[in-house]
Amino acid sequence: MSTRMQLVNDTIVAVGKPFEEYTPREHHVRDAMFILTCALPLLGTGLVLLARDGWWKAHARLSIQTVGAAWLASITAFGIMIYAQHCITTRSTFILAVFHEQVEVLLDCVLLGLSARRSFAYTWGFGFVLLLAVLVIPTMSTVFMTAAIIGGGNDALIVLLFLYGKQYWFALGALGHLASAILVFTEVIRNIGVVPYNALIFISVWIHAGCTVMGIWQLQDKYHEYEGALVNPLGEVKFSKRTLLYLSIFAITGSTGVTLFLAYILPAL
Repeated sequence: MSTRMQLVNDTIVAVGKPFEEYTPREHHVRDAMFILTCALPLLGTGLVLLARDGWWKAHARLSIQTVGAAWLASITAFGIMIYAQHCITTRSTFILAVFHEQVEVLLDCVLLGLSARRSFAYTWGFGFVLLLAVLVIPTMSTVFMTAAIIGGGNDALIVLLFLYGKQYWFALGALGHLASAILVFTEVIRNIGVVPYNALIFISVWIHAGCTVMGIWQLQDKYHEYEGALVNPLGEVKFSKRTLLYLSIFAITGSTGVTLFLAYILPAL
């Protein structure tokens, strides 16, 4: 049967721009989408399997141990990508950055006492918007600034939430992570030297991991729950809407200032 499909050597070849003529941006979008194609079904599979434990029930809560472990693990994936790309940052880098930021949104939800179902819904929506933005925003500079302002602002907000709740081990760990984020985004813009950069990253990651673990242990001592899940270290803290608004404004303002410095001033120094 004769059709108008383009057939070459017993192969259907799509009509339009050939693969060899793709622009760098088109190649990088394909690479980023490859990561999403692999990761999203696996993530969905994990959530389906978790459903048997009842996390989706209206009043179920996620534990700080579970989300804290995911927080630390997500840094590993992002760190591997940073190492592998040798100071060259592509959309694939920011895809993994958004995955990491989703875990941090999940942490926000836990600290604010939201149910597991609502937490996953907010996290999923956040990821949908930001991942789509990484894929379709035309310039990498805009991708960088979007991810840096939102991600850095959320990192700062986590520090402020822990400080407000007087959870100082967690706050120090989150501050170490905020320092890591600033260092990574600095290295994206300007190579500050292999030894200084890696030494500072080591210190900040060490503080983040160590203080987060100490925070968990301190909670277990306080509540004498050596077995079982600790739901929320800020469970006894009441956040008014005004307090959350002020903390969020402070965090996003600081993040915006740092991002503008990195984007417009640091390259010229």
